[in-house]
Amino acid sequence: MYACVAISARYGERSGISLDANTLFPALDKVIRRHAALCVTLSGEASGKPAWVRLEKVDLTRVVNFSDDTQANIRTVFESEIAHRFRTQSEPADPLWRLRISRDGIVTFAWHHAIGDGRSGLAFHHSLLEALNEVDTEGPPRDPCTSVIVPPNLSLVEPVENIISTAVSPLTLCRQVLQLLMPDSWKASYHAWTGHPVPDHDSLLATVRLVHYNRDATETLLRLCRANDSTITGFLMALSARVISRLIAADQSLNGRYKSIVALVPVSLRGLTKTPEDVFCSEVSSINRLIPLDPPTPPDGGLLSDSFHWELAAELTRDLRRHAPQSTQQLGLLKFLPDYEAYLKGFYSKKRNATIEISNLGTYPWRSCDSDHRVASDGEAGKWNIDEMYFVQSQAAFMAAIHMNVVGTPGGGLGLTVSWSQGAIEEDFGESFYSGLKDCLDDMAQVAKDTDLE
Repeated sequence: MYACVAISARYGERSGISLDANTLFPALDKVIRRHAALCVTLSGEASGKPAWVRLEKVDLTRVVNFSDDTQANIRTVFESEIAHRFRTQSEPADPLWRLRISRDGIVTFAWHHAIGDGRSGLAFHHSLLEALNEVDTEGPPRDPCTSVIVPPNLSLVEPVENIISTAVSPLTLCRQVLQLLMPDSWKASYHAWTGHPVPDHDSLLATVRLVHYNRDATETLLRLCRANDSTITGFLMALSARVISRLIAADQSLNGRYKSIVALVPVSLRGLTKTPEDVFCSEVSSINRLIPLDPPTPPDGGLLSDSFHWELAAELTRDLRRHAPQSTQQLGLLKFLPDYEAYLKGFYSKKRNATIEISNLGTYPWRSCDSDHRVASDGEAGKWNIDEMYFVQSQAAFMAAIHMNVVGTPGGGLGLTVSWSQGAIEEDFGESFYSGLKDCLDDMAQVAKDTDLE
């Protein structure tokens, strides 16, 4: 029902060495031996009782694909990756990740969400970059070893519930039961627009669009957010509501029928578990927020005006910070589900729970919690460097109609993807949302650049 998460980065080497098997495979050997999550597969999925199985070895020829792709078609690479499930029933068994290398140095790492959260993708690129800078590329080329023997002493990171409390308060439990028993027309989300209903079958096909901002534009947007007591995430939540408000108002079949949208924001729990950023694991929960639609505006009013709701962006930012520690209860609620897959299939043919999911991995590079080492980026020491990153997730049929994924790049820029499931919204609506969002961001960056925010 869910395929993968994928994150790409553009790799470059100062002397122009290409990223081929001779260079990459020795580095991957180091990475795999460090992260236990890269050395497991799933068994028993079909029986409904999945379990981790340690692999004896990882055959790199089965998980690494050197393609003719280039930066120009990274969008179609993402669309292919997030619709491609992992082969958990294959023989021999494969790990729950794969790598795609373009001929111009774009490395796209895709992995099963069960073994790692979004920040685990950054941890992978961090480890790969370190390993590439450690590999000796001097001397004549040698045939690379294509098989990595898994060390027997590698262990997966403990589950979140073994590290911190995920206990559910009586009030939260009562609210959840009430939501199940309450008629739909009584719920606050009844008048929320969430796209088309969930289809009666599973589908992973999606459309992906990309936006990239350089260091100057990104710093300008960050200054604008800070000046208005907002984060990028809070700003994007408010901005998304504004764009969707205008699109709904312009559609006669939708106008007047809805009062709000539902935004879902994944929340990293690493701050609570104290797990370092360079560790590969899955420690994430989420927060839902109902956001009111803008009142109708004149057709020629434009998507951006002097009256942008910075108060709303600041309120959403405060709300996320306040509720983040309580999001652990969302994980605790899972123990009350006797059959998780049946629970998810129960959403088929019903109204979606969320309009948009906004996932922000934050700025990269970061400092490891247990190390002073900082990954090399453009202009810093190191033979290899990375830049221009993008991040995207599978679009399971029951998930939010629109997804927005954000990552700060080593060069100081911002990589943003917008994606939507086929059938979740009309293609024209998705394209209009993407172009409207991009136009608003461009205008905001220009306005901030022309304004003294210091």
